[in-house]
Amino acid sequence: MDGEACEVAHKVEQKRASSGYRWLILLLTCGLCFLGNFMQYQVAAYATVIMPQMNIDPVGFSSLFLAPMLAAVFFSLPFGSLGDRLGPKVVILGGFCVSLVGGAIRIFTLSNYPAQLVSMFCIGVGMAALTANNAKTLGLWFADKTDVAMGIYYAATCFGIAAAQASSAFMSSVLMGYTVAEALLVVLTIFWGLFGKNVQHDSLIPDGVEHDQALLTAFRSRNVWLCAICAAFSLAATTAFSGVLPQALELVRGTDASTAGEMAALTTAAGIIGCLIAPMIYGKCRLARPYLVIVGLLGSISFAVAWFASGLKSMGVLLAVCGIVTSMMGPVVQALPVSFVEIGTRYAGSAGGIMAEVSLLGSYMLPIGIAAISGSDYDKQMMLITLLYGLSVLPMLIVPEVKHFK
Repeated sequence: MDGEACEVAHKVEQKRASSGYRWLILLLTCGLCFLGNFMQYQVAAYATVIMPQMNIDPVGFSSLFLAPMLAAVFFSLPFGSLGDRLGPKVVILGGFCVSLVGGAIRIFTLSNYPAQLVSMFCIGVGMAALTANNAKTLGLWFADKTDVAMGIYYAATCFGIAAAQASSAFMSSVLMGYTVAEALLVVLTIFWGLFGKNVQHDSLIPDGVEHDQALLTAFRSRNVWLCAICAAFSLAATTAFSGVLPQALELVRGTDASTAGEMAALTTAAGIIGCLIAPMIYGKCRLARPYLVIVGLLGSISFAVAWFASGLKSMGVLLAVCGIVTSMMGPVVQALPVSFVEIGTRYAGSAGGIMAEVSLLGSYMLPIGIAAISGSDYDKQMMLITLLYGLSVLPMLIVPEVKHFK
């Protein structure tokens, strides 16, 4: 692209970024993100009910809980590539239509473990499409405010998880909880189909560029792979922690199901604060590497400190701190590829597909591995989660320095 074309593209991008419609796009993507996470983490909230109901052990439960992430392993790359070619709207819409089918299967097969695995896998297809294309969608609509939009998007993730973790307190029936979630997803999917807008044509892959070439451009970027590995470790740790915390509080600390759900929800709800303040702090820091290294180390330590705290009140405060700190990495890491000169917004879909593929593969395999190693030793699980989050710092020591988004 020559200088004049770059200038025109920049003006178009800035015009789009100043449009009020971008907030509707953000609202819709956040709503889908909320429900995708809510439906997955309902399984964790109802763990002590559904495990004996389906006669499954901790490894079987982890496989069920993480099945949506397995869907992302299969579909993130093609969804990201299709987003670059067709635009995110149709890809995300198709993905969530599959999620609707999965939600329906889940309602009618509550005691059938294989059917529940299939349903959770289908539910994950929509989130795979959304996750692979969120950097492209938000990067195009928000330009230099991509990090702010990504922070709000991640806050919706935390809100969805927190709502699911607390849902057992006001929706004690698994059938009721699953039915309400499915009804909400039907409404929001229709809204996305009606009001979601595709990206402008200038942001799509030109006709002269082969589909595989676009994916290869992102595939060859070492920076994308480093971000993907960082995201894999951090997301795997937070996923494992959120999934095991309610049952760990019940079985080790002796709390009742309602209190365990509320404490787990508090941790995740505090993450909303972290997601929202992360772009502001990063904007002051202006350099990605020191910000991510410091946040990664503090987040790793916070897991162990919170779990081994004496007394439920102290634990509650420390869990809230843990939720804030550990949520401050994701929004920045996920938005970084848009700042890489070799990626930008044009290949952000393919880069997002690679990042989603790697990070969600890690988020599926690593928590299952932790559960298999630790069994019912929840102290050991928490220490392994602490180590896992700490490993996310290593790739950020290698990635070239990137200044705050321009």
